[in-house]
Amino acid sequence: MTERARVMFEPDSLERSAYGGVMGKLWIEIDGMSFPDEGWFDFVLVILAWWLEALSTLPNEDKVVLSFMDGPYFIRAFVEGQNELSLELLRGRGDGREESQASHTVDMRSFVETVNQAARAVVLECRRRGWVSRDLDSLLMLAKNA
Repeated sequence: MTERARVMFEPDSLERSAYGGVMGKLWIEIDGMSFPDEGWFDFVLVILAWWLEALSTLPNEDKVVLSFMDGPYFIRAFVEGQNELSLELLRGRGDGREESQASHTVDMRSFVETVNQAARAVVLECRRRGWVSRDLDSLLMLAKNA
């Protein structure tokens, strides 16, 4: 049975560092669970660009990794069947091992679309604020091509 996964983003949470890095609240909700945590604060432009780039290789690749930048959290996504992804939510440990937080099966197209929706929302909010950067340009290009 597939579950619904949503990439959550809070536009009002965006902040820009003196170096131009854009951070904000971004996390995934699946079946009432938030990963890595509700309101996770991280580098939204970089993360969403990584994810879109990785997801663009599906279904040609049967496995991709979706990493968060701040902290040891990542998602290993495996293609299952014609249009499903198995998402293994993981926490890396300092000793090189991984600790599984949960595993869920989701519709591949829906998951890619929710990542795209979050990317477009981030781009719109950055533009509304008049921000420009290479990271923003990269994310915009990936979101257009998805």
